Amino acid sequence: MAGEGIVVFDIDGGLADMSAVADQFGPNPWGPRAWNEFFARLDEAAVIEAGRALAAATAALGFTVLYSTTRPYFTTRATREWLAAHDFPRAAALFSRPSPDARTPAVEIKLRHCRIVEQRLLRGYLAAFVDDEPDVVTALRSHGYASRRFDRLHGCDLVDLHAALVFGPGRREFTEREPLGRARIAHRTAFTAPSNLASVAS
Repeated sequence: MAGEGIVVFDIDGGLADMSAVADQFGPNPWGPRAWNEFFARLDEAAVIEAGRALAAATAALGFTVLYSTTRPYFTTRATREWLAAHDFPRAAALFSRPSPDARTPAVEIKLRHCRIVEQRLLRGYLAAFVDDEPDVVTALRSHGYASRRFDRLHGCDLVDLHAALVFGPGRREFTEREPLGRARIAHRTAFTAPSNLASVAS
């Protein structure tokens, strides 16, 4: 089962759980000081074990793993260090929110990340954007991107996981764009991320 393309994993809620830290700041909306203190404690995030296992299985199948977060860009180093410290698969890129941009909705940031991947691919295709929020998954699909929910992939054996990522969501849930369908059929060799993709931060 050679690599078939790229899988992007959302971090918060799927791989990292910051709820114990967030509870200490009270209900939203938070002010700038609270947000800065929150971001200073990213190393305290708990690992979501099912998410880590899913990312590891995806990498083992030969897919290129990327990460997406709506955390601001200045948290990139801390986020990378957390992923490395907890043995998540190495990624060609970590996409984040541009630091001055605090108001763009999370789904728009994730759509932007999908577009960046799609536009910069030299070969292969975006196999899936994996997220924990059903509304985000629905929105990404409505724009033609194969998005999957973490909980729908948890516990899949390698054969079923490979099929889910290669062929996308079931036909009842998702209508593939024709170019994407052709890419899935044609692309059956190992994928190497282009060097300019690795340098994209947002």
